[in-house]
Amino acid sequence: MLVVTAMADDTNPDLALKFAPNNSIALSSKGDLIWTNNPEKAGDPLISDLGRRALRAQSLNAPALRLLAVHFQMKGDTKKADELIGLATKVTRRDTLSQLWLAQQASERGDPKAVMYHYNIVLRTNSKVRAFLTPQIAKLLEDENYQPAIAPYLSQNTLWIPEFLNYVIWNSDNYPALASVILASNGLPANDKQYRTFETQIISQLIVGQEYPLAQSFYLSLKGATAKTFRTIALSVETTDPKFAPINWRFDTGSDASANVTKRGDQFEITASATAANSGTVAQKMLFLEAGIYKLSQQVNIRNMGKGASASWIIRCMYEGGSSMIMQDQIPKSIGVKDISVTFQIPAGCPNQSIELMLIGGDDFDGVDLSISRLNLIPSS
Repeated sequence: MLVVTAMADDTNPDLALKFAPNNSIALSSKGDLIWTNNPEKAGDPLISDLGRRALRAQSLNAPALRLLAVHFQMKGDTKKADELIGLATKVTRRDTLSQLWLAQQASERGDPKAVMYHYNIVLRTNSKVRAFLTPQIAKLLEDENYQPAIAPYLSQNTLWIPEFLNYVIWNSDNYPALASVILASNGLPANDKQYRTFETQIISQLIVGQEYPLAQSFYLSLKGATAKTFRTIALSVETTDPKFAPINWRFDTGSDASANVTKRGDQFEITASATAANSGTVAQKMLFLEAGIYKLSQQVNIRNMGKGASASWIIRCMYEGGSSMIMQDQIPKSIGVKDISVTFQIPAGCPNQSIELMLIGGDDFDGVDLSISRLNLIPSS
């Protein structure tokens, strides 16, 4: 009977009470089910009776104290309700509804720090409530009053933060606010590799969301970042580190039009290919160049270039709401190794650019296969 009671008292209190009529948790749970499903019943004598019976069965019972607090709050006795909630949280901090009660009170008196204190307790002690609270806290990121209250938790390796980050990055529009809050704090925890993945995802989302200045600031806050990458396309350890893509080079490595970077001796090179009838952007990098004239130089080794196949560099001006092409230059198709260069102009009013390598596989079996090294970009005097 005790096993049945232990399993059922929280999810099916009526079943538990059939076997143990004075089970304190089941009595409290029954009261919770009544008023949470029908809040106006919180002031009913039945709620008070269930709470008192639970206390008689087990003194200093936090759920029972909180149940009585709900009852007195509904009856208008706020002072008594506050006293009971205070006592409940002295008994244990793990009672979810008591902590949510205190969070609501803190919200009503305009105390974001206290709200997050109580939310943190709930999120650390009750994983079931995270699906409800995570979107609420994500929404609070928009509120400048709450941002300083949320920031300290982002720099702590606490249980609920990874789930929260994943939600904000992929299931909300609040990733720019998240990036700003991280910037204003001490950053994400430094001693856990999973947070480096979150940093990469934030950079990517900021670029996709066209939050270019914020993306630059967030990138520069990370260990290993360098402002030099904003102005170069040269292939190096720094510019090909995938954790900073697409501010660094990003390569599509998993399709019929693909590219990757390798090192031969002291030289890095892009190896790229596309099979017949396939095409796509296989390499991409963000740039933040000043207006002016630039020269793009490279050494290209064409191994295959079938009928209708091609490889081209494309540079676009990236702005909120879209992009415009600045340059499209097709790499010469002749087989073999060649040094080539092209000059182009970044116009005024275009602080954000993207450079892309586009391959078209053509119409026959050969497709396109090439490698690119000694890639460089310099201002042209």
